[in-house]
Amino acid sequence: MTVNVNGECTCGDKTLHQHFCDDEFVIKVVILKHELSDEGDSGRKYITYVLNNYKENNDIMPWDYLELFTNSTNRTCGVTLQPSHHYILGEGKHWISQCNLVVVGMDIPCSRDDYNNCNCKIIYEKCKTSKCPSEKDSCTYNPKKNEHLTDACLRNKITGICQWKTCPAAK
Repeated sequence: MTVNVNGECTCGDKTLHQHFCDDEFVIKVVILKHELSDEGDSGRKYITYVLNNYKENNDIMPWDYLELFTNSTNRTCGVTLQPSHHYILGEGKHWISQCNLVVVGMDIPCSRDDYNNCNCKIIYEKCKTSKCPSEKDSCTYNPKKNEHLTDACLRNKITGICQWKTCPAAK
């Protein structure tokens, strides 16, 4: 997350699958209320109720209450969440921003197992260095085309080649 010279929030483009692989946790919550943060930075604090934990590598449990924090304005990458709405959120350390996974909706479009399978790498079309994974070990993503935002990059069990599994748009 960065704020550019114009004072606007800029983030790298990531697919839903990349968030599952990179974020500390991915959860479904309902927003109960929000208030000004008592951290003194004029940020916002959201009180959420966890409905589902899509990653099992952390101690967040469904039916727990969870406090999440964000900056106070969109210009500083803060997010505005509406009380009583459901969100799929991914992040770390209880801090969310526009650069984290923030999806309004009721559920994820592919299975939890598909998204938590991180054996294949997702690369950007512009990746042309020797550090890029081989084509058989990766799926190509072009953020300008908005393709594969909700799809999963999985290894084909027969060919061993990584390919996109098409998932419906999030509901």
